Amino acid sequence: MTDLAKGISLYPGLEHSLEENLEQLRTAAEMGISRLFLSFHIPETDPAAFGETVQPLLRAARAWDMETVGDLVPGNPVPEELTALRLDDGFTGADMAELQQKYPGRKLVLNASAMNREQLRELAREGVDFSRVEALHNFYPHPHTGLSEGYLLQQNTLFHEAGIPVGAFVAKPGDGGPWRRGSPPWNRTGIGRSPWRPGSWQPWGPMRCISGTMGRTGRNWRHWPGFLETCWN
Repeated sequence: MTDLAKGISLYPGLEHSLEENLEQLRTAAEMGISRLFLSFHIPETDPAAFGETVQPLLRAARAWDMETVGDLVPGNPVPEELTALRLDDGFTGADMAELQQKYPGRKLVLNASAMNREQLRELAREGVDFSRVEALHNFYPHPHTGLSEGYLLQQNTLFHEAGIPVGAFVAKPGDGGPWRRGSPPWNRTGIGRSPWRPGSWQPWGPMRCISGTMGRTGRNWRHWPGFLETCWN
C-alpha cells in the first residue's frame, strides 16, 4: 500500500480571516497533514486581503515543517517559502525546464487535468527530471465543470506510466469551501458536488485516497479507494 500524502488547501483573500486560516493550518499540522496548497490566481480573490495574509500562512506552514505548494501562472513572482511550484496554463516545456534549473530544491507540480502525452514528451525532450515532478488535478468548484470518471482515470494512468505521482482535491463533508459547492476534480453527478463522501466507494485502483474534514475533533479522516498518491482537503 502506498503511503498517501495528505494536504489542506486554504484560500486567503476569500471568505476566511487570517486568524481562521492559521487555526485551520495549526489543526492540520497537529493531525499530521504534511502539505499546504495555495492558489495565487483565483479571480474572486480580494487582492489586498490576499497580500496581507499569504505570507503569514506560508511562514506558519514552514514553521510546522509542511510542504507548501503554490498554484502559479507565468509572470507571478515565486515566493521563497514555496517548496513546490504548481504550474498552470501558459507554461511551455522550456519554461518548466528553466524553472527546474532555477529552483533545483523545489518540486514542479504539473496540471494533471490538462496535460497530454505529447506535452509530457516535450518535457522529456527539454530535459525535465521527472523524479522531481508531481501532478495535481484541478479543482472544479462550479457546476458542470468537473472531469468525467473515464477521463480522470485516463489522466492518472498517463502520469503513472511516466513515473509521476498524482494528487487530487476532495471536498470536505458539510463544507463546500469558498464557492459552497466543494472542489472535487471528478463530478459524477455533473452538479459540482463531490462524489467522495462516506459510503461512496469507487474502484479506482490499488491505492487509497484519504479524505477528511477539519471538524471539532480534527480526527475524522476516512479511507477512500483511489488511484492517487496525494489527497487535498
